[in-house]
Amino acid sequence: MSRSGESLLEREQDADRDTETARESLGQNSRESRGRLGRLRRRLTPSFSGRSLLLAVVAALAGSVLVGMIPFVPGSVATLVGLALGGFLLGVVQSTASYLEMALAGGAAAALSLVSDLLLFSAAGTAGSIVAGGSVIAGVLVGVVGHYFGRDLRNGLTRSL
Repeated sequence: MSRSGESLLEREQDADRDTETARESLGQNSRESRGRLGRLRRRLTPSFSGRSLLLAVVAALAGSVLVGMIPFVPGSVATLVGLALGGFLLGVVQSTASYLEMALAGGAAAALSLVSDLLLFSAAGTAGSIVAGGSVIAGVLVGVVGHYFGRDLRNGLTRSL
C-alpha cells in the first residue's frame, strides 16, 4: 500500500472513532437530560405564556387596588403589599410557575402606580427618575417573592405526607 493510501486509511479510522465518540456523548447527554441537568435546564428556561401574563396582571392590579382601599396606608406601600398579595394568590391558585409573567406584571403595576405621582416625579427631576426606577425594581422583586411563597404554600398543601 502506498503512503497516501495509508494516511487516507488512518484518516477514515480517526473519523470513525470521532463519530463513535460523538454518539456515546450524545447518549450520555440524553441520559443527563432526563436527570438533574434536565430538570435544572427546564427550570431555568423561561416558558412564557400569554394566559399566565394576563392572570398575573389581573392578580397584581387586583391586589394593589384591594390593599389601596385600606385607609391610612400610603399609596406606594399599598402598591407593594398588593403586588406581594397578588403574586402570593397567583402562586397558590396556579399549578405552573409564572415567575417571568409575575415579574413583568409587578413592574407594570408599579409603573402604573407611578403615573398617579407623575407630577411629583417630574418636578423632582433626576432624583424622581431614580426613585421611579427603584419603585419598578421593587415591584418586580415583591411580585416574584410573593409568587414564590404562594407556590411554596401550594406545594406544601398538595404534597402527600
